[in-house]
Parts: sequence; C-alpha cells; structure tokens
Amino acid sequence: MAVNHARAARVKKIEEKRAEKEKKSRFKKFQIRKDQEEILESKPQGFNKNYVIGQSRLRDPELEMKLLAATIVPVPKLDPFWKVTSVFLDKRKRNARKSMFGNEFNQTRVDKLKDLAKKTPGSVRLEVQKMLKSHPRERDLYMLSAVCTNRMLKNTRADIKDVVDGMVLGVIDGAIGVVSDGLSINNLQNFFEVYFAFLEKLKRYQERTYDLVRNDTGYGPLRMNLAYALQITDLLYEKQEACLGMLAVMAKNFNKSSLAHVRFDFLSLNKAVNYINAGMPTKKLGDLGTAEEFVNNVLGMLQTLVKVPLLDPLVDQISKHLSTSKPGMRIKIVGIHSARLFFEFKLAIILRDMENMKVLARRLFKLNLAMIRAVKNRTIAAKSEFEPYLNLGTVVEFSINLFPKQEQEIMVKTAIKILERTPLLDTTDDRRFAKQCDQMAIQLDAMAHGDLGLRMDPNFDPFRDEAAAGASSLEAEA
Repeated sequence: MAVNHARAARVKKIEEKRAEKEKKSRFKKFQIRKDQEEILESKPQGFNKNYVIGQSRLRDPELEMKLLAATIVPVPKLDPFWKVTSVFLDKRKRNARKSMFGNEFNQTRVDKLKDLAKKTPGSVRLEVQKMLKSHPRERDLYMLSAVCTNRMLKNTRADIKDVVDGMVLGVIDGAIGVVSDGLSINNLQNFFEVYFAFLEKLKRYQERTYDLVRNDTGYGPLRMNLAYALQITDLLYEKQEACLGMLAVMAKNFNKSSLAHVRFDFLSLNKAVNYINAGMPTKKLGDLGTAEEFVNNVLGMLQTLVKVPLLDPLVDQISKHLSTSKPGMRIKIVGIHSARLFFEFKLAIILRDMENMKVLARRLFKLNLAMIRAVKNRTIAAKSEFEPYLNLGTVVEFSINLFPKQEQEIMVKTAIKILERTPLLDTTDDRRFAKQCDQMAIQLDAMAHGDLGLRMDPNFDPFRDEAAAGASSLEAEA
C-alpha cells in the first residue's frame, strides 16, 4: 500500500512539473484565447482514452506521457478532441458579446494584416488573437491566426513536442476558417499549408518517440497504438499530392486571380443545382461561371476534401445541397461518398477492426452496385463514370475472406460479371477502362478460385433485383 502511495505521489509530482514547464514554454508567449485554453486543457489521448498513467511499476510515467501525446492524429472519429464546428453553429461563439468597448470589426485592417503576416507573423498573430476575443464569428481571422501560427513555428528550433502542441492550435483554427462557409481557393491553399506542415512535424515527433520504445515490449498497448498512429499519419500525409494537385486544377480553371478569394457559398450552390435540375446547365452565375462549371468545381474539390477528416463537417454541409436526378452528377456524388468510405476502410485495416471493415465493405459494395444498376447501359468516357465499376471491384478484392462463404460468393460473382460486360461500354480511344476491367476480373477470378473454390454460374445476372441476387444479406450491417 505504501508503495502505491509513493508511486501516486511521484506521478503527481511529474504531472505538476510538466504543467509548470508548459506554462514557462516559449509558446506561452502566444496570446492564447479562452477557446484555445479549453482545447489545450482537454489533453487528447489518441487511442488510449482509458489509459491511466502510473499503474505499472515497470513503466516510466514520464515516458508514458510522451507515448500518449504522440498518438494524437487529426481524425475526429478516433478522438473527439479534433471535432471542428462552424462559428455559425457553435453556440458559444454565436452567443458571444462584443468587447465592453463595442469595437467594430475593421475589414480594412484585416486585409493589411494579411499582407504583413509574411514578414511579421508573430506580431500579426497577437493582434488577430485580440480581435477574435471581440469578434469570435469572423471566420477570416481564424485562417489568419492559423497561417501566422504555422509561420512562427515552421522553422523554430524549439523542442518538437512544443512545436507540435502549438501547431495543433493552428490546424484547428485553419479548419474552423474553412468549415465556417469558407470554401475558397485561397482558404484551401492556406489550410493545406498549415495542415501538411503539422503532419510532417507530427510524423517526426512520433518516429522519435517510437524509437524510445522500439525494442521495449513492456509498454504494451502504448507502443502498439503509437505504431498505429504512425501508419495513420502516413495515410493522411500521402494525400498531400492529391490536395495540391486539385488546387492547381482549380487555379487553372479560375485563371483570374481575383477569383481565388471568391467563396463557394451554399446559396450559389443551391442556384446552380436547381438550374442543372431544370435543364439549364449553361446558366451563368457571375464570376463563378456556368451552373455546370461551378458544380463540377465544387465536386472536384469534394473529391479531395473527403481525404481530410477534419473537413468532414464541410463535406456534409455541401453534400446536403447536391440533390439531383442527373446521372452524371449522381455518379460523381457516389464517388465522393465512396472515397470517404474507402478512407475509413483503410483506417479500419490499420486498427485491425474486422467488424468495422465488414460494415464499410458492405456499404461500399451496396452503394456502387446501386449506382451501376441505375446507369446500366450508360457509356463510359471519363474517369468519374468508371469509378463505380472500379470501386466495386476494389472493395470485393480488399474483402476476400472477410465474409461468410455464401455472402462472399455473391459479391465476387456480381463483381466479375459486371467487370466482364463493362468493356462493351468503354468509348475511350485507348480502351483504358476495358483493360482495367479485364485485369480486375482475371485477378478476382483467380483469388476466388483459390480462396473460395468458386464455380461461376453462367446464368448468374447481377442486374436482377437485389432479393433475387441475394444482396439482401449485404444490407444487414450497411
């Protein structure tokens, strides 16, 4: 009993020293807002939400803290710490009063601060933090705060743990700036700059921390979860090329520099979708182009944004405004939902979460099969039109041996039959989609014969109703 009390006292002392060190940290020179203090106090624990430091006498409590801190990854579904809310939906910000002096918001001053941020990010950040206390619903200020935070910390020589802690605040501010109806080319450029700089630092911090316990199995779940966190950080970071590529395409589409600041607002999106649904896709929407061009640009952005879990609230908001019966748009929307589900499926693979893998695989299969059935004989000329077929084959390939034999057979038969007939729909000059289908069908057939002992039924029809095809079993967990 005395040993336990002594250990508890030791752990408490370590925590007090750590808190004191944080107070004296150079980053406490930042002017921290009240909402940021709440973020810092919430102390995310990644996958180790129920872990209690100091329980084992064989582990060093200080090292345990480092391992816990290194497992934070910006995925809200894994850690609520990362959940970002629009300033227009956040009750605290919505009900916030102006400062006691009733300061009016000065947009001209903010524009000047944006220019100064490159030269003096530290002083600009201090002023922005003060302005946010009086104007907590001004979304531009959050993005400016994020940019300044990143530039202050990017090349600092401070301890990497302090740098990561500081950059967390910048990433969250940047995400708030985007999800608060702030979808513009400039905002995305700024957010990606902050977000990927953070992931790069986080990865380095995780690698250094993992090196401390690489050959020490005594830290059990902490060591294992840090290994998971490293893989997830890699998964997030590898999306950088796609995100920057999308921005390059958008910049090319909007070759007038003034349009980089234009927000893709929901009112314009509603108008554009209504025009398309009414058969007027060429109707102009001012600087945003025609209704069809505008919606295609938004859909192009969403294909990339679904790969950044922090921006899920924005993807959800936009998706609500994309209701349409037009096959071309519906295919792209299904592609967006599939991209998110595939990302979650990869997370489940990393975490060895078999049950979630089954749920996600069934949802992906059902979603893309329904789309293929809806456009049954539609020709395929573009990558987006081929995606449902590619997604169907991919999810079946990923889930071989994941389901009971009978259910797996239905999925494999359906995918192979569809892939075998899809080349007839390919209208491209080089027949690239037909070639992909042939390769996938051959690969699935070989895997099925090896793992399932599958015998193909020549009369099997994947386009008959779901009950007859046995697909109802796929809905059980969808």
